[in-house]
Amino acid sequence: MAALLERDRELDAIRDGLSAVRRGEGRCVLVEGPAGIGKTALLAAARAQARTDGYRVLSSAGGELERDFPYGVIRQLLSPVLAKQSEAEKLLEGAAALARPVLVLEPVRRDLPEVGDSHLLEALHGLYWLVVNLATEAPVLLAVDDVHWCDGASLRFLSLRRRIEGLPVLLLLAARPGEPGTEERLLSQLDAEGRSNILRPRPLTQEAVAVLLQVGLSEEPDPDFTAAALAATAGNPFLLCEFVTALQERHVRPTAEAATRVPAIGPHGVRRAIIRRVSGLGEDATALTRAVAVLGGGAELRQAAVLAELSEDAAAKLVEVLVRVQIFRDERRLSFAHQRVRAAIYLDIPATARERAHARAARILADAGAEEDSVAAHLLQSDPRSDGAVVQHLRAAARRAAGQGAMDVAAMYLSRALAEPPTAAERGAVLRELGAAELAAGRPDAAAERLAAAALEAADLETRASIVLIRRHTLVLADRIGEAVSVVDEVRDQVRDPRLLDLLQAAAVGAGHLDFDVVRDIESRVVELCARAADCALREPLALAVAACATAFANGPLAETTSLTERAIAALPQAHTDSGYSLEGQLAIALYLSEQYERLFEFADRWLDDARRRGSLPRFISMATTRSNCAYRVGALTEAEADARDALEAAQLYGHHFWLRGAVAALINPLVEHGRFDDAERVLVDTRVGERHRESHAFCWAVMLLPARGRLRVAQGKLRDGLGDLLACGERYESAANRSPSLWAWRSDAALTLAALGERDPGARIRGRGVAAGTGARGAPRARCCIARGRAGGRGRRRTRNAARSGRRAGQVRGRARARAGADRPRIRTAPRRAARRRAPAAA
Repeated sequence: MAALLERDRELDAIRDGLSAVRRGEGRCVLVEGPAGIGKTALLAAARAQARTDGYRVLSSAGGELERDFPYGVIRQLLSPVLAKQSEAEKLLEGAAALARPVLVLEPVRRDLPEVGDSHLLEALHGLYWLVVNLATEAPVLLAVDDVHWCDGASLRFLSLRRRIEGLPVLLLLAARPGEPGTEERLLSQLDAEGRSNILRPRPLTQEAVAVLLQVGLSEEPDPDFTAAALAATAGNPFLLCEFVTALQERHVRPTAEAATRVPAIGPHGVRRAIIRRVSGLGEDATALTRAVAVLGGGAELRQAAVLAELSEDAAAKLVEVLVRVQIFRDERRLSFAHQRVRAAIYLDIPATARERAHARAARILADAGAEEDSVAAHLLQSDPRSDGAVVQHLRAAARRAAGQGAMDVAAMYLSRALAEPPTAAERGAVLRELGAAELAAGRPDAAAERLAAAALEAADLETRASIVLIRRHTLVLADRIGEAVSVVDEVRDQVRDPRLLDLLQAAAVGAGHLDFDVVRDIESRVVELCARAADCALREPLALAVAACATAFANGPLAETTSLTERAIAALPQAHTDSGYSLEGQLAIALYLSEQYERLFEFADRWLDDARRRGSLPRFISMATTRSNCAYRVGALTEAEADARDALEAAQLYGHHFWLRGAVAALINPLVEHGRFDDAERVLVDTRVGERHRESHAFCWAVMLLPARGRLRVAQGKLRDGLGDLLACGERYESAANRSPSLWAWRSDAALTLAALGERDPGARIRGRGVAAGTGARGAPRARCCIARGRAGGRGRRRTRNAARSGRRAGQVRGRARARAGADRPRIRTAPRRAARRRAPAAA
């Protein structure tokens, strides 16, 4: 009762959400607040109301131990509706079948995925369509308590709340912000776009405290006693309930005299009261509650009895008593009445006893045939003992987690396996698997160090070179590009195989080409590689792709770029398995710079499909961003925005900043052209890319942010701010190896902005920054055109100045102009399916 006193505002908001869902409008409601404020009671009231209204109600809750279970919360949420075979077959039709491994309805992949890959995209895609299928028969309430204790994979699914907007689904979440050990980055995304209705219940007032005291003590409390109770509990409903229970046990009456003896009942006082209540029931009750606290929520009676060293009958009788005194919930599986009760019991166990109990729990679950991740969660809480069986079990659990796309959990299991430790013969394999998992989990810095150690364990040069290629990839993503070149060069000096030499040379040059400082130091190597690629005998795909990209960057002849690109594409089947998706990325850039847009759309579609199949978030982000930029170039702004939103969503799922800048830039461009400047500004603010990555040098992605933000600032009327971003492109990212005007596309906007600011000869200022018209068939006309526009007379400057002052109109005019310019381009054949993708997850 206490938890629902003075909660009319929150209950009304939940009812409004249920009503909106009835009309087919998906909603997300997030209840935030400290422990004991009444979040769980609000979710219970919402579930009761939804059942009355004919909703299909599914619920689950996170837990401290459940954070180590891949999709643990999602399994709790969705598994009950799949209990019946006939129901499961119907709900898992079509794309929803991809959720089967996540819900443990069929074996998951037993091998770790390729470096940078996970099966997260297809898992999220399958779960989304399962929810779609659920919502076809009745509106759905998905209620998740204690979201702050969700595992990372479940949180990633819940953060896709944008996808439910067109579905009759209410996503109701309860979270405790600031909880240590939570996935704060993912938790913050639950409302990153302001799409959630956030409810923050307040502490109870003195009037509500008086009502609670009167109900609990069957006597009207004295105002002084009520005030003392309020001060002792800070109006927290859970603490108030415990306070009343303590008063009942001590037979205290709520009088003015007793008010002076009311102690402050904070968390420590509550913990002591709970422990006293349990210990008063005897040693067996203490042993059973401790066993359930170790096993975690939803423990089975039989396993809890074994861990507590009790007979099953004795444990069953104790459960009845513990339910009566509000320690356990009255449910088939054993769980505590409140997370604070579990915390009190768990923390009362001495640390060494806790560790031993988790080790015993792992053995009990393994003997009972429990899933690998259930056992692994307890192994994580136990101390290393140089047990080879533990290493094998954790590696198997990591493969299972990787097969479900939960790469953060896979990395956790492998890290614990490394600490066990493995044998000398196994150590290199564990390190390599751990590096792959950390990279796929969005932690390239950590992955680079693991792979460096794995390379030292390599048995032969070929294996070491393979690991170094992977490490080069992680260093690029970690924005440590100079180091990536050095690492490859170090092993290249020991190689004699010509094919492997070509591969390593291309890997080093391809990495170095991504940093505006490093590329100046390796310009001679770029020239050497391009000359070597002109020899038709060169067949290494990565070498050909890097040469094509380098030729395009240098604004070289179109025919040369096209020839190298086609040779590289033809050689793709022979690519080294550890070339990574950097090979496809190089080719995509070469096609983009040479303006082969139709070819690029076909190429990007192919690798987007491959990314979905493999679950490669980096490849998906790279290709979706490329498609968006290409669509923007040909004036297909709706396509460009849809692809950019998919790329941004996937970049946020990946978690590492390397991909974020390009995705943000790709989204800002069509938003500005549509005149939606507030939306574009919100993207910058929400992602914080401007402040977070100001010093980054990886121009492949970082530079795209500068012209996009510059155009936004100009359209907003902030001409000098915009000009600063536009001119910074030329200052920071141009060299003899990087002079193509096609990728950065800043010159025309800079010239027009200078004209709007009254510059008499803006073209001269741009040329003065070292920008040459170039010799390439594609680059020269574009550069000359922008300089000519910059030389326009007073009439042109007045038009540009007026357009900048009325920013929204300028964006709309430019959008229409770009759309007209794209009218004569090859049409994008993928448009029909994009409408569906806007409502499906990134993997759709």
